[in-house]
Amino acid sequence: MNINLISSPYHLGHRDLAMGAGPTAFVDAGVAQSLRDAGHEATVSVIEATEAVAHEIGAVYHLNTVLAHAVRESVRSGAFPVVLGGNCNTCLGTLSGLGLADAAIVWFDAHGDFHTAETTTSGFFDGMALTIATGSSWHAMVNTIPGFRPVAERNVVLAGVSDLDESEEDALEDSAVSVCGYRDIRTSDIATVLAPVLDAVSSRVRDLYLHVDLDVLDRSVGPVNHFQADEGLRLEELLQALELIGDRFQVRAAALTAYDPAVDPDGLGLNAGLEVVKAFGDIGWGP
Repeated sequence: MNINLISSPYHLGHRDLAMGAGPTAFVDAGVAQSLRDAGHEATVSVIEATEAVAHEIGAVYHLNTVLAHAVRESVRSGAFPVVLGGNCNTCLGTLSGLGLADAAIVWFDAHGDFHTAETTTSGFFDGMALTIATGSSWHAMVNTIPGFRPVAERNVVLAGVSDLDESEEDALEDSAVSVCGYRDIRTSDIATVLAPVLDAVSSRVRDLYLHVDLDVLDRSVGPVNHFQADEGLRLEELLQALELIGDRFQVRAAALTAYDPAVDPDGLGLNAGLEVVKAFGDIGWGP
């Protein structure tokens, strides 16, 4: 498989800050070579701002516009786009670049990212990424990204979530998003919980955007960022889940986000992320 690793080394519009340093850490650790060693072709491209934007939110949307172009060109060249993102909001540029008329999302994350400007009490923009992707917030701004189409909530699976604010819980209960929480998985097993939900979504739509926020993993796997919950998925559970997804969907793009190398001095989280990217290569494009 021809894989284009697209590095977006930004945190809230700031280059190489906190989780924005994660994409470069993966590139420097040889993520492209690890894919080549697995039999794939792999190239690396880096997102660079093409204009100065003085405020964070404007910068985030500008960078997603640049990312959308990079994803679009990757697809046109016949490559599978794998986005190494500082933030989860890179989903907006990735989805826009894919330009799919109908798409599904499987979103692995310890958090819901399901706030809106009306529900957030922290103001953390990245906590709104999934509501923006599903068309529930920031309508005017997201439509500045060429090619953006919201993904229907009923075609979204939020998996491994373990840390939700009360307002997010309420919003998700009122939504059509399928939630496969960490506690459900832990009381059973990931295949039993996730497979029926994936079957239902894949019966409606086959094209998928796959999103992995690395903090879905348990701390025992390795520290990945300051937002990581105390409990999460084991690495082998996440890799098993990716196999289930590859069996059911045509994965059109994948993303690995939210790794901060400053919290991972021993490189355990980094190594876990490298394994996830190798799994992306195995399932890219799907059956």
